[in-house]
Formats: sequence, structure tokens, C-alpha cells
Amino acid sequence: MCIRDRDELTEPFGIFVATTGAPDGAGTRAAPLSTMSAGITKAKAEKKRLYVCAGTYAEALTLEDGVSVVANLDCTTPTAWKLGGAHAVLASPTSPALTAKDIKTPTRVDGLDVVAPAGTETEPSSIGLLAMDSIGLTMTSGKLDATAGRAGSDATTPVVTVASSPAPDADPVASCFDLAGNPCTRGSFSDRLGKPGGVQRCSADGVEFLVLAGGAGGNSAVYDSAGVISPVTQGKAGSTPFPTAAGTDGTSSSGGAFTDGAYLPGDGTSGSNGNAGKGGRGGHGETSRPARAGVSWTVNGAGGGAGGCPGVASKPGKGGGASIGALLRQSPVRFEKMTIRSGAGGSGGRGNFGAPPTQGQLPGTPNSSSCNVQTESGCSNAFGGGVGTLAAVSYTHLRAHETVLD
Repeated sequence: MCIRDRDELTEPFGIFVATTGAPDGAGTRAAPLSTMSAGITKAKAEKKRLYVCAGTYAEALTLEDGVSVVANLDCTTPTAWKLGGAHAVLASPTSPALTAKDIKTPTRVDGLDVVAPAGTETEPSSIGLLAMDSIGLTMTSGKLDATAGRAGSDATTPVVTVASSPAPDADPVASCFDLAGNPCTRGSFSDRLGKPGGVQRCSADGVEFLVLAGGAGGNSAVYDSAGVISPVTQGKAGSTPFPTAAGTDGTSSSGGAFTDGAYLPGDGTSGSNGNAGKGGRGGHGETSRPARAGVSWTVNGAGGGAGGCPGVASKPGKGGGASIGALLRQSPVRFEKMTIRSGAGGSGGRGNFGAPPTQGQLPGTPNSSSCNVQTESGCSNAFGGGVGTLAAVSYTHLRAHETVLD
């Protein structure tokens, strides 16, 4: 702005700010405020300018429509401030350092040096000035300095844990029912189903995401002196929550994007988990046994082994933050004698391989091939459950400028 004479550097025209001021200062030369933010609020309310003494101010600042800022005042004489001093420095702890929104009427910022901090985890980009919908803003004789953007984080592989409950062994004394449907005297079960399969619980980073089970064993046969009352059944298949297949690849970042008032880093995308292995089939119930007086029975099948837990995709690499001296959205800001600088953007994070799959379980332990029909000891299953298959490994690609792994 053009200050025509010394009389305009007085209280009727402006609110005064100095590093030696106080938070509750009156905003006068004798009692200045200590922050530009407090000064600009007071200047807006009183329809005045903001006069800032040279020094460093650790704050972020949002401009107000119509409130011009003079930030190169010589304040060595407390009551006789004058133009031409060193610049005030807005050393913001957050980004963007200086924000202008809806500046419609002529608003001028003169002699202010703005320094944005390096990118952080919460704000990865370093932005000196963010102007949105501001057609009336002029900045002159100052600086806009952005420092480095934050580097993106590398992909991390989840820690996969497996909690297993092995398939029970076949019970050498199977359940049976007499001709009236009542449980046999020596039977101890209410049905003739074989032993259940083993169970595996799959967890990633301590969170359970899948439960896999092997198939239950088959039923036994029940005989009376005249022949078979009820035939055996085959063991059940293990659970198949989805078909066994490889997981899909992750993708590299396609670059960041500007949105309303921000720059969003381009993150990679994670691959999908591999699918789980199928549980083993339960053992077949025993088919034949010499009949004896009354009711006799054979042996139930053992449970199958649970399928293996799938390979788990790694979490994707994160894109790096940007370094932007001035980010303008629908804001034809006028710059006069300004220095605008940006630092280095943050490098993108690396991708990684997913966690490997785990082995399926063994089936229930079969009994010996010999069988004593009188004591029901040493009897065997016809078939044991198989070992669960392995799931494929899922992984994410590395950064776009590196060799892509297929």
C-alpha cells in the first residue's frame, strides 16, 4: 500500500504488533500486541491496517478481506516507528503458513517473509501461501519459502499368526443305537457322526480375519444279527470359504493430486490377500465288522486337517508430500518484487511383499489296522483327512521408477 506520510503510521490508521508486545496489548505503539493473528482480528474489527515490527513470529496467519499488512517497520524507537526496517518473519509451525480465503476487496501484504515448516505425518506438504477464491490480494517486497515435503512411508508386512486346534483322533468306541432307536448300552454319543476336523484361526497384526476348519469324520455302521441297520457315510469335506487362488497385485502410485486447499500425495494401493487352503476331508466311517449277538457297531472317521491360512498382502507404500511456495485456487494474486521458493518434494515409500501362507494341518491320527470287535480297541479309520493346501502369496509393486516385480 502507499503510505503517504508519517501520520498514517499512527493509531488512527493501524493496529501495532511487536515481538515485545503482550497477548492482551491494546494494539498501540506503546502497548503493541504480540501476535499477528491477534492484531489482524483487531484490525478487522476496527477497519484498520496491521503494522508489524520486524522480528520472528512463530504462528500461522489467515488474512482478512480488506486488512492490509505492513511488515517492514523499524521499531527501534518505540513511539516513532518508520518504514524501511528489516522484514517481519512469519515462521509458521504448521502448513500452510499463510492462508487467504475470499479476499475480494483490495488487500496488500508488504514486506512479510513467510516460512512454511517441513512436511509432517499429519500435513505431509510444505505450503507457503494458500490462496482460495481471492481476487483482491497483492503481495509485495517479501518472500514465500516452502521447505521439504515429508517422505512417504514404506509398505509394511502384517505379522500373521495362526492359532491351531488339531483334529481329534477317532474314538475307538463309536456311537450306536439299538433297534428301538435308543443309545446302545456302551455307546456314549447321541449321534453317529465322526470326530470334527481341526480348526485354524488366522490373524494379522493381532486381528482375527478368518477361521478355517477341516472336515468332520464319517459315520460308523451299526449292525444287528441280521445285517446292517444303518450304513456308513463318507467323511465331510473341509470348509472352503472361497476358491484357492493367488491374491491380486498392488499398484504403484499414479501421482498426487491437488484438491480444494490441499495437495494429496499419491499412495500405492495394497494387493489382496491370497485365498485360504481347503481343509482336508474327514475319515470314512469303518464299513465292515463281524456281527455278534444283539447290536454291534463300527468306528467313526477322524476329522480332517484345517486348511492353511492365506498369504496376507502388505500395506501399501505412501506417497511423499509436496513443497509449494504458493498454491493458488481461483486466485489471481498479484506478486510484486517477491521471492517465491520451494524445497524438495518427499520421496515415495517402497512397496513390499506380503506375508507368506501357512501350512495346513494334519488330519486326526488314525488308529492301527487291527481291530478287536469285542473290546473295540485298535480299530482304524478307512481314510484320514488330507493336509490343507497352501494359499498363494500376495504382494504390492515397488515404486513406479523402480523395476516392477511380477
